[in-house]
This record gives sequence, structure tokens and C-alpha cells, in this order.
Amino acid sequence: MLTTLLLLSCAFFSASGEKEKCKITDKQCIVLFSNSVFEKIFEADNNQNIDPMYIEFVEGNFPDRKIKLTNISMTGYNTCKVFDLYWDIEQSLLNLEFYCLGFSINGQYEMSGLAVTVPTEEKGKFTIDTKSYKLMPNTTFELVQTVGNKTLFHLKDFNVKVSPLEKVALHFTNLYNGQEIPSAKFLAQEHWRNIIYTLQDKFASTCFKNVYVALNKVFTTMPLEEYFEL
Repeated sequence: MLTTLLLLSCAFFSASGEKEKCKITDKQCIVLFSNSVFEKIFEADNNQNIDPMYIEFVEGNFPDRKIKLTNISMTGYNTCKVFDLYWDIEQSLLNLEFYCLGFSINGQYEMSGLAVTVPTEEKGKFTIDTKSYKLMPNTTFELVQTVGNKTLFHLKDFNVKVSPLEKVALHFTNLYNGQEIPSAKFLAQEHWRNIIYTLQDKFASTCFKNVYVALNKVFTTMPLEEYFEL
């Protein structure tokens, strides 16, 4: 399905180079347009810390532990595609639904808290490898008129919800002071959910700030009159 959507998105522009304009009520056309725009942020001139993406730190609190991830490198946004959307031009609302094939995240971690009632502090390297993921940013936008009387799309405030569609693989070196069996038990079964659900929204918020900066840069080169029947 992702391959089909990618091919359709690439075909948004006809072979002759003429742009196929969307009606503002044509959801399928707008989804294809959205993917065409999203693909542009990975081009060399627009890729502003998107893929790979570097994040200084992310923190999370569990009932008995506190974790801090630092020096984070993340890849995978270039596998994401818009599958659905809702937009209301009168209310300046845009809700998107992305499906991504997976993310790979690595860096350093520090963890402190209780390990079976015993205070502990651990640090080391970590990796997080996901499979398919759903991202759902809800956004406000504005239409900006240029000096040349062109209309530009500009993304403003957002909140984003994310959800793993498959189990996420976690690896933390030196957890439980390097004891492999309790470390494996901690990361297995339902514990991966606790870690991911504690951290993922903070990851998503940081990531989408970078994504939206890059998208707004692309939108400055794409007057809506050239792509939509306004």
C-alpha cells in the first residue's frame, strides 16, 4: 500500500510538467499533494535535521524509575506517508494521519530509581527499533498573502498523538549492572509498552517541531493558487 501511494504521489505532477490542481473538497487529491510536499523535506536543500534527526535529550518518569536519554540519533521519518487527513479551511484546522514503516533510535541513557526495592543508578548506550507506527498531528494553520498577491500555507500550533502498531525492540547496555537475565525480563513482555508510552509523545513533539519548520520552508516556494482551485 505504501508503494502504491508513493507512486501516486510521484504522479501528482503529470508527465508534461503541468500541475494537477486539487479541489479543496477532494480529499484523495489533497492526500497526494500532502505526500508530494512531505517528500520535499528530505531533499538536500530542505532537510533541516529531519532524517537523520538529532535530539539533545528526552526525559521520562515511571512509578519507580526516572530515565533520561541523551545524544539521540533517529532515522525513519523518510518512510512515513500521509494516509488520511481532515481539513477545515474556514476553521484553519488540519488533522493528518501518517503511517511509518519504522524508526531506529540510539544514544546514551541514564536511569535511576528502585530495582526490586534497592536504589540503583545505571547508564550506558541504548537502541530502540520499531516497526510500523501511526502518527496523528492535529494542526492549526494560516494562509499568508505575499506582496505578489499569492497565497502561502503556513503551519502553526500542533499537538501529536502516536501509536506503535507492532512490538518495539529495546536494548539498554549495562541495565541491572550488566546482568542479562533481569535486564531481558525488564525489557520483555509489557515493559516495552511502559517505556515507549512514557517517552513517545515527548519524542513526537520534538520531532514534529523540526518537521514543521522544514515543511513551512517548502510551503514558501509553493503558492496555493498553483496547486488548488481556490
